[in-house]
Formats: sequence, C-alpha cells, structure tokens
Amino acid sequence: MADSIQNATYSYNLSYNEIFSLDGINPSYHREPLLPFIHSVYISYFTDIPKGLTKDKLVTDLDFIEQLSRINIFYLAVLFFSIWYLVYQITKSHVWVIPFSLFSFGYFAMGISFTISQLSEVPAVILVNFFTGVLISVQRKPKVGKYVILGLLLGLLAILKAVFYYVGLGFIVLFFLFNLLFDRRLSKGLVKYSAVMTICFGIMVIPWMLRNLHYFNDFSIAERGGTVLMLRAIKNQMTEEEFNGGFYAWASEPIQTYIFEPITDYRKEDLMNGGRLRRFTRYLPEDRKYYAEGKLDSIQNFFMWTNLAYLPKLHREADSLGMQTDVYVKKRALKMILSDLPNHIVKSVLFFWRGIWFYEGKSLLVNLVILLVVLIYWISLIIGWIGRDRCLIIISILPVLYLAFHIFLTHNLPRYSYPILTLYVFFPFIHFFLIKSSEKV
Repeated sequence: MADSIQNATYSYNLSYNEIFSLDGINPSYHREPLLPFIHSVYISYFTDIPKGLTKDKLVTDLDFIEQLSRINIFYLAVLFFSIWYLVYQITKSHVWVIPFSLFSFGYFAMGISFTISQLSEVPAVILVNFFTGVLISVQRKPKVGKYVILGLLLGLLAILKAVFYYVGLGFIVLFFLFNLLFDRRLSKGLVKYSAVMTICFGIMVIPWMLRNLHYFNDFSIAERGGTVLMLRAIKNQMTEEEFNGGFYAWASEPIQTYIFEPITDYRKEDLMNGGRLRRFTRYLPEDRKYYAEGKLDSIQNFFMWTNLAYLPKLHREADSLGMQTDVYVKKRALKMILSDLPNHIVKSVLFFWRGIWFYEGKSLLVNLVILLVVLIYWISLIIGWIGRDRCLIIISILPVLYLAFHIFLTHNLPRYSYPILTLYVFFPFIHFFLIKSSEKV
C-alpha cells in the first residue's frame, strides 16, 4: 500500500537522516508529520533496522516489515485504553465498560491489514476516542484544563491526518455557535473556552505549517489535498450507468454476492476488463498493459488514469505558470466541482455508501450488523438534533464534519471511516446513559 510505504520511508529517513523526506535528501511534505515522528523514535530505540537501506529493501525485507509492524501492538494496547476511557465517560460504569470495550476492540485486533501496516487510522481512532471522552466530561463539568486538552488533541489529529485541520477549525467555530445558540447570550466562559481551544490547536499545527511555508511556499500541513480533490472531481464524471452500478461496485463482497446479484443483473465480470463497471477497479491487466506500453491516456480506471496520465499534465501546467503544483491542482479541481454542483451533490450519495463498507471479512451477517449500526447512528443523531439535545449535538460535531468532508471532498475510501468507528458503535447509547445537559458552558 503506497500510503504505508511512504510513512515507513519518512520514519526511516527521520530516524537515520534526521530529515522529513522521501528520498532522504530533500525536505518534503507529501504526508502528515505525526506518525513518522512517532515511528522514527520507535525505529531508533526499539528495532535493529540498520542505517543505509534503500526504500525497496526497507519495505520488502520480511524481517524489517515485522520489526516495523510491532509498533501496532503498542497502538492496540493504547486503543483498548482509549475505548475504555470513552465508554466510562459515557456510562460512568465499569460494568458496562468491559463488554463494550472488548466488542469494539476485537475488530481492530483482528484487522490484519492494520496490524502489519504503517497507516494512521488506528492512531487516529485513539485520539478521536480520547477527544470525545474529554468532550463528554466537559459537558458534565467544564474546566479550562479540559479545553486545553481538547485543543491539543485536535492539533495532534490535524498533524496526523490533515483532514482534521479543517474539521478541527470547523469544530471550534460550531462549538462556539451552538453553545451561543443554547445560552442565548455571549458568556465570558464560552469566549474563554473557545479561545483556549483555538490557541492550543494553533500551538500544535502552526509550527509545521510555517515549516512548509518556508520550504514550499505553502501554508498547509500536507500537499496531497489537490490530488485527493482532483480524484473526486474526476470520479464525479462517471456516467449514469456507472453511478447506478457504483452501489454494487463499492459494496462489500458479501453484499454484492447475497444482496445485489440475486435481485440485479450486476456480476463480478462487470468489474473486469471490458465490463461496464471496469473503471472502478484498480490495476486491471488491461490498464497494467497500457501503463507498461506508455499509453497512459488509454488507462480506464479512475484512480490510475488520474494519477498517471492527468495529474502529470497539470503539474507541467503549474510549473509553466510558476505556481505551486498542489495549489494549482486544487484550484482546477474546485473549478470542476463547482461548474456542476448539483451533479457533485448527487454523486456524494454514492461516496457516502462507499464509506460504510469498511469491514473486509466475508461474513454477510457482520456486514448487515454494520449497516444496522450505521443506520442507528444516523437515526440517533437526527433524534438528538430534533430534540435539541445539547450534549448530543456538541458531541456529534466532530464526526459529522469528518464524514461530510470525506463524503463531499474526497473519494472516501472505506478505511477513512475508521477514526470514528467507535463513535458509530457507542453514539446511540449516549441517549441511554447521558441526561440532557443543563449545565452551561
């Protein structure tokens, strides 16, 4: 997986070359810094990985892969503690904590692709769990120290996954506005707490953004925003037949086999070479052949064509105009999206559907349970908003903004749902364990 390989490379270069770089020589900001910084410390003190390795050797040698992956044992242990903390804040009962924590923890522990990878999803789950737990605690008893922690956690999330930079800013703004709406007055406490969160958030993210401004003339956390947005803009161009078939293409395999195929004419062959849904499938033999022959414009798959054929053209255009490439790509992508906004909104329904199917197993029952959990989550959220449940509304801001960002502005890979997975599971229980907050912020 490219993301995992890049994170491992950054971590290694930080550890032995003391530079945040993909090639070990030139500074880079293609990825967020927090995970590589943590892993570089781990590589330096807890592995026998030698200095001077090439990237290919680092990510293909089985012994090195095993050593790199051991840090996930640490993440799983901290994950369990974060789930325990979150559930306790919801229930205030150690009895409920045990079954809920074991249930939620089990899926991550069995997620092979995460326990051997260098991805940021599990660390993000940990931070989101702690953030939500502290936020629930704040609704019961607000204190300045808790808001300091909330701001710092938002900042850590932002330098772990750049999406949380925008989500974090949105959270602070909506936190202020919703509490102002509930209180119907501008209290000193609300101003103070919002300012504390903003300052602590800035303390975590601004130094890294200034570093990128200095090196790359880009005041941002990572440079992949334009690429991700362009991928979404290109996928918006799918045909009506592809949009309808996308619900089949992006469903999990058990849902495809046992739900769609008996009642529709969609089949696995539609996703193969020559199939009507072939553009949804990465790395088909036909596309690999075009790539090997240098016929990049003939590539069919959305992802491969965008990255291999279209983006290089845009990068050349940006260079000729003297613009920073990611900024130029982002502007082009936004222009494409805004030129047909109704189509973009309609296509977002399909991307919401795609994000549901994060479970990689073969069990139809588990998939149906996941679908039920997602539905209950949204029903609970709607009930809370209609009922003006202050605590529930405040707690829902972060996950709703996070989901909305991915649904409307990215291609919403299923693994993007992981940071809020425990909230999917536990959010409905807030109705049962938390009384509507009457405390003022």
